[in-house]
Amino acid sequence: MEGTVAPGGRVSRSGDGLRAVGEVAWTVPSAVGRVVLTVADIVGRSGRRAVQPGARGVRGLLWRTTVDQLWYTGVEAVPLVASLATMVGVTTVGVGFRTLHAIGAESAFATVLEKVILMEFAPLLTAVIVAARSGSAVCTELLAMRLNDELDALSVHGVDPWVFIGLPRLVGLTIGTATLAVVFSVTTYAVTLVCTVPLGIALPPFARSLADSVLPHDVMVLGVKAILFGLAVAGTSLTRGLTWGSGVADLPRVGARGVMDALLTVFVIDALFAVLVR
Repeated sequence: MEGTVAPGGRVSRSGDGLRAVGEVAWTVPSAVGRVVLTVADIVGRSGRRAVQPGARGVRGLLWRTTVDQLWYTGVEAVPLVASLATMVGVTTVGVGFRTLHAIGAESAFATVLEKVILMEFAPLLTAVIVAARSGSAVCTELLAMRLNDELDALSVHGVDPWVFIGLPRLVGLTIGTATLAVVFSVTTYAVTLVCTVPLGIALPPFARSLADSVLPHDVMVLGVKAILFGLAVAGTSLTRGLTWGSGVADLPRVGARGVMDALLTVFVIDALFAVLVR
């Protein structure tokens, strides 16, 4: 009859749904595994190249390329990160402090700021910005280089593309992410102090409570998470850019896939930190 569904159709759709769930579940460990293998491969190749004859000239080129990548990823993104941190600071005071004050728990605001901003928002939002801005650029740049046979030209001249192309971007994205996470944290705390003045809060005691709430353990977690997030974004972007895509039509797709894989890997690392790190 019209409007009925055969039992076989239900089974087929259920199988497709289970297959899709399985593919998503497999994407998580495979994405993390690709990042680990890519980072280890680049570091290993770099170590072997560094002790070969003629490595001094290559090191000079690597240094300049690394500085350029660090400038693009870290320095040029400072206004964007500072603007986002400013909005987060204003929102935190406008919503968080007022809510805690309404229930008489404003003394816990410094702890909330330390847990939410310093250990979560700063590294996580910074990684999102780096993935969307620098990660997608690395993916499309490397695919364009492969389409133009630039990587083959490097190999012909005895230069390892994974070292010459991969190492500067790996270092630049990692250090840039860690630096931007610090910029985000400092900016958010500074904006928070400024925004509490109109609320009639005594600034010196409040500033002292914020400083006392930041422990060395918290700073270490911020640094470790930012470095791991940077490695995740760099490793995922390099893997996609150097191995995926075969035509001009894949240029926008490789950037999008690289960003999605990078964010997925970052969220997995963040979830592991939330479960394992106290």
